[in-house]
Amino acid sequence: MTSVRAPALFLLAALLTGACGGEDPAASPPHAAKPNPHGGMAPAVSAAPSKPPIAWTTPQGWKEGHPSSSMRLAQFDVAADAEGNPVQCIVFGGEMGDDDQNVERWIGQMGPDAKAGATIAKSQQGGLKITRVAAQGAYTDSMRPGDSKAIADASMLAAIVESPGGKLYVKLVGPKAQVDAAAKQFEEFIASMK
Repeated sequence: MTSVRAPALFLLAALLTGACGGEDPAASPPHAAKPNPHGGMAPAVSAAPSKPPIAWTTPQGWKEGHPSSSMRLAQFDVAADAEGNPVQCIVFGGEMGDDDQNVERWIGQMGPDAKAGATIAKSQQGGLKITRVAAQGAYTDSMRPGDSKAIADASMLAAIVESPGGKLYVKLVGPKAQVDAAAKQFEEFIASMK
């Protein structure tokens, strides 16, 4: 990697971390993981596929919008926060590094006390491997240097869904009341994947 390319990739990663969940950016081609200032390593990433490798059914009431980043495969407005800002469920594709490191980093975004109460569950469903994550705490989007987003009382629901054709990374992060109210729909969304 040249010295010109490395800063450009860091800037790309910083810019691609958006609404309600600190986007886990995908860039082309694969790159080495980099230290994350909030612990762990940022994921090694590859290009997001142009078509999702896994199909799903959108839960009733979720409003699908045009992805605000080329790294998002899909985004859904599931609620609005107290200020009227959308609370979104984001779907990313591509290869984003080690699953356990991603899960650790996601939980770390919820603050130092989140790990004790976080739940991680691994299962299989119709040929898919699924890792589900739930955590609560004071969310800080550590992937957006200079423009970090913080939510004092937040919930995160996330999943890594792996098929023979590729992986999806699904995150719903926002104010606790709105995310917790959408938990059943989030589970329906993950359960619909095939």
